[in-house]
Amino acid sequence: MRRYSEDVERTIRSGRLARDWMHSGLIDAAQYARLAPGLTVDLRRTNVFLRAILFGFGLVIIAAAVGLVAVTANVKASSTGAAICIGAAGAAACL
Repeated sequence: MRRYSEDVERTIRSGRLARDWMHSGLIDAAQYARLAPGLTVDLRRTNVFLRAILFGFGLVIIAAAVGLVAVTANVKASSTGAAICIGAAGAAACL
């Protein structure tokens, strides 16, 4: 299920590529100026500060879930706690 159409996503990716090409010197500013009007979309990006807050909130949720599992399982040994943390890290990486 996509939130936006494939055309909009393709336009966003193409705009990013064009900016990267300009910064790396593959195209000059005049070429980018000709490309840019066709690569605009009516979408807004999320603020970097909000992204950082959401990332931190996600980390707190993951840590709380791992802590709940450790407390519920009544973990006393450090090797068992390490196994729970490794399993949680693998699950978080898959997500």
